[in-house]
Amino acid sequence: WLDFEFDQKDLIYVRIDRRRKFPVTILLKALGFSTEQLLENFYHIDTVKIGAEGFSRTIDIERMAGQRALSDIVDPASGDVLVKAGRRITRASIKKVKALNITEIPISREELEGKVIAKPIIDENTGEIIADANGELNGAVLDAAKSAGIEELSIIFFDGLAVGPYLRNTLLVDKVNTEEEALLEIYKRLRPGEPPTIEAATGFFQRLFFDPETYDLSEVGRLKINHRFNISFEETPVEHRTLTEKDIQSVVKTLIDLKNGQGNVDDIDHLGNRR
Repeated sequence: WLDFEFDQKDLIYVRIDRRRKFPVTILLKALGFSTEQLLENFYHIDTVKIGAEGFSRTIDIERMAGQRALSDIVDPASGDVLVKAGRRITRASIKKVKALNITEIPISREELEGKVIAKPIIDENTGEIIADANGELNGAVLDAAKSAGIEELSIIFFDGLAVGPYLRNTLLVDKVNTEEEALLEIYKRLRPGEPPTIEAATGFFQRLFFDPETYDLSEVGRLKINHRFNISFEETPVEHRTLTEKDIQSVVKTLIDLKNGQGNVDDIDHLGNRR
């Protein structure tokens, strides 16, 4: 039994078999995902270029529909402001930006500070990790990256409107770093008092949701999951009656989409949803 929920701080938690809740990112890490992979799976990653003249951000304007512009989007030829910072990006403004083939916009150092790093920033000359995934950009990091000759950074931009930092913030309170640590943490929570070995934790986790001997969605359950999350039956056939990594990720993504004001909530009172 898996229950997912937001708390009062907009962090995402999960309960297994109605036990005490814990950060959902621990469950996702137990499935084998690293912090970097989770950020890549749940967010669109933007590229920031570091040049001699300053910084620029590559943009996919179609993907930004409905988001709030974090800086002015300007016609480079005329200097006209197409979308003002803080304004919602509409279909009309998208049409203007596409007509001018704008795929990159200048961004100031001040606008970059505090933005979330999606992939580790590494000095290729020394191997030093300047900043890790899910850290925040600041002046020192930008200076170190420039000094190391790094030309591109992978960054997440939250607009607070269509893209919220919910999973990112949940990662901050999750102190687990590896798949093994996540498996042990879940085992200790659900089997308190038993010796926590990695072998016992791995076997226990598999039996919870992924072993057909101990977990059965039924064909109806698989049909409902595939339909709700647009999972093809070529990818996960109706005969597959245990959960998959994609099932769990899809639930979390849908929960986040709903929090961001996207998608529709299921009618729990509908008889078709009562199983």
